[in-house]
Amino acid sequence: MTLTGDWNKVTDRLGNIGRRIRESCGDAMSESIALVEKTVVKHIDDQDLPWPPLSEKYARYKERTRSGKWRRKRRKAGLSSPRRLSEKMLIATGAYRNAITSHKIGPFEGEVGVSRQEAYSGGEKIANIGQIMEEGTRDGRIPARPHWEPSAEEVEGKVEKIFEKALAEAFGV
Repeated sequence: MTLTGDWNKVTDRLGNIGRRIRESCGDAMSESIALVEKTVVKHIDDQDLPWPPLSEKYARYKERTRSGKWRRKRRKAGLSSPRRLSEKMLIATGAYRNAITSHKIGPFEGEVGVSRQEAYSGGEKIANIGQIMEEGTRDGRIPARPHWEPSAEEVEGKVEKIFEKALAEAFGV
């Protein structure tokens, strides 16, 4: 049997396949983790997941913090006046939402989540609050408001397609 064709080209393509796979998968990883991050933040901004409402007591408190009269009354009494809290779920001051980040570790590994370095002024780690928001508390005082798991499930097919395209490019298909 005689094989014909440009075997030098085949050898060259196979010799560089590892590098091309790493490069393509690295780009795919960057795109994928950015997609997950963007999806989570969008759900928080849009409040479009089926979460239980805020408790009436907490919703009233958040509303009061937006009242100029309440804030002036607290200052006059010599009390600290907390920031105006958002009426949205999972957002009080915006610190949790703003701490959501993604980081590519390598061509085949990345992280999406809440920065472990970020903390509220009292020292509480924002990542701990994120876990409570996702899972709720054991005593049920704070109900679960999952946003990470639904976001990951939502983009799973898109991420697969991103990597399929990357591998097809690496193999020149």
